[in-house]
Amino acid sequence: MVLTSAVVLFFNFFVQGMDVKDEGNNEYSCEFDGDVRKYLEYAPEGEAKGIIFMLHGYGNVAESFRSETKLDESANERGYVVVYVNGMTNDNDKTSATGWNSGIGNSTRDDLGFLKTLASYMQDKYKLTREQTFAAGFSNGGFMMYRIAVEGKECFTGVASVAGMMPEGTFSNLLLWIVVIFAYYVIATMMPVDKIIGKIYPLFVSTLFLFANHPAVLQRLSPVRHERQSFVHL
Repeated sequence: MVLTSAVVLFFNFFVQGMDVKDEGNNEYSCEFDGDVRKYLEYAPEGEAKGIIFMLHGYGNVAESFRSETKLDESANERGYVVVYVNGMTNDNDKTSATGWNSGIGNSTRDDLGFLKTLASYMQDKYKLTREQTFAAGFSNGGFMMYRIAVEGKECFTGVASVAGMMPEGTFSNLLLWIVVIFAYYVIATMMPVDKIIGKIYPLFVSTLFLFANHPAVLQRLSPVRHERQSFVHL
């Protein structure tokens, strides 16, 4: 899963040719998937300790969102880079308002792919990691936070949604786990689950131990361990 995401990001950088240009006044532009994307970047005076991506609401723009949130001063005190990203217009919307393809509506624009690629670029620029990368959004930008949380967790470690609704497609991906958690809660209130698990656990551990030490299993695990170790080094 992680390896696949890394390949996708590599493709976005080098095949699609994401070339970031400094437009002046802390504004940058780049081409992604045939579209020119723009964002404002604020860097702290000292060492960068993290990155926050800010996504405006529908019909707004990055510069206005920056003025409204007044986040730069707090970010400077805490050592955070702030990236105010501009949304794009939707060809199916006659109002020409800018926004995000959060999964609501009929847009096919790959905003998620762009944000993940931009996050990877910023991490490389400031020598930061996924664990130091966050995102926040308002309204339509808040909608996008839920999609990032589910589909972009390999690049972002936390999101905040203000006045944002979870898209139906995103909710359906979580529905199974919600049902499982609720079902476990109901069963736990009706049955002594802890006692049942306590009786089964020793048998489970014994079976797992015997299985793991079987010669055929050890032989199969050898190349897997090598691959995992190599992957960590990447």
